[in-house]
Amino acid sequence: MWVQRWTDTGLFWWSAVKNPLGLLTVMLTLPALPTETLPPRPKPSSTVPFRRDLDFVEREVLTEIRKKCSEPASRAALGLISVERKSQLAIEYSYLVREEHPQRWVFWVFAGNVARFEEGYRTIADRVKLPRRDEPTADVVRLVSNWLGDEANGQWIMILDNVDDPAVPLSSFLPQTQTGSILITSRNRDAAFRLLGSDRDIIEIEQMGESHALQLLRKKIGGEIDEADAVRLVQVLDCMPLAITQAAAYIKQRAPRITVSRYLDVFRKSDEDQESLLNRDAGDIRRDPSAKNSIITTWQISFEYIRQQTASAAQLLSWMSLFDRQGIPVDLLRRCCTDNSSGANSILGNQGKYEAAEEMQRRALEGREKVLGKEHPDTLISVHNLTYLLHEQKRYEEAEVLYRRAHAGLQATLGANHPTTIHCSKNYLSMLKEKENKSLAG
Repeated sequence: MWVQRWTDTGLFWWSAVKNPLGLLTVMLTLPALPTETLPPRPKPSSTVPFRRDLDFVEREVLTEIRKKCSEPASRAALGLISVERKSQLAIEYSYLVREEHPQRWVFWVFAGNVARFEEGYRTIADRVKLPRRDEPTADVVRLVSNWLGDEANGQWIMILDNVDDPAVPLSSFLPQTQTGSILITSRNRDAAFRLLGSDRDIIEIEQMGESHALQLLRKKIGGEIDEADAVRLVQVLDCMPLAITQAAAYIKQRAPRITVSRYLDVFRKSDEDQESLLNRDAGDIRRDPSAKNSIITTWQISFEYIRQQTASAAQLLSWMSLFDRQGIPVDLLRRCCTDNSSGANSILGNQGKYEAAEEMQRRALEGREKVLGKEHPDTLISVHNLTYLLHEQKRYEEAEVLYRRAHAGLQATLGANHPTTIHCSKNYLSMLKEKENKSLAG
């Protein structure tokens, strides 16, 4: 070919200068070099998996969230409110961000465990169309982390929902970049602190006020309701959004047969009716599909979480639940804190109020049997507490039957060497000795 005769580079270029038209002809006849066509960069969007709640009422609460999260490289967490309310505030904030900043990415990542965190990052990888994300050996979490850390990819905000386990390794995959900010929902202050590094970044949000609770009830029922009945209902439900939403759904689905007044009548009729109403699942599609929507179930999950984290706190709450919330004796709480097994018994017994103490213990035992089952360790502890009270009253025959149940059950569930089992054994042997001495004396 013509080109192949020009083996000397200098001679080639000299000829090109003398005959530029010839060079142009050669260049046009050369085959085109292959080029890689890059896909167009996707436009920023949102991965929030929930619809917006058009009945949202706490718009004033969002002011502090917006203030904290508007700073470059900001991190903030929602604190001291129920899990479902934290998520609802985060959902509303995510929609506000998209409205005000359409060129900003909004990512929602469930962070309760490693599997869900990885699932959230996989969703991000697909949404931003990361190259190599589908390769068998691809480290998708690392790819997304690198993408988030590249400021050329634009601004983003990430909602990390349910950051409850400090053992889940999140921090190394959350780059600190001027173009990104993170909002955390968590019921574990320690887990949130590990990602924030400072308490001042925890946004303390108080319980929903009565005015907001009434607004929420009206919006959820969507019709005329008696004002006095509405006030009584939100007060009975302690202004808890999930409980209000659940009650409103029940009333609305059964109207006009069921009104707010009728709901209150049924609610106050008995503990069983109250539990039945609170245990209904309202089916809120704006919550994590794996979460339960019943207020009773939510309470049980929260209580179990507290029990796992701090058993003494759970025991204290159990005692408190047996009293009117406005009239709990301070001495009783102090004693319960230091002696969970018989503190209340001792105080009431010392005051000669054995009948009140027994009623309290039997209510506690009945509740735990119903919720936890007869062989749960906490139920067996309640058996022991009641038994010890009977023991103190020298009602040996009744006490012996319950001591056998408590001792055998604690041995089977906690083991013979557990402190609670040992404590029960000592009391049991003490009672048998007292019974024997009484028999000999008689």
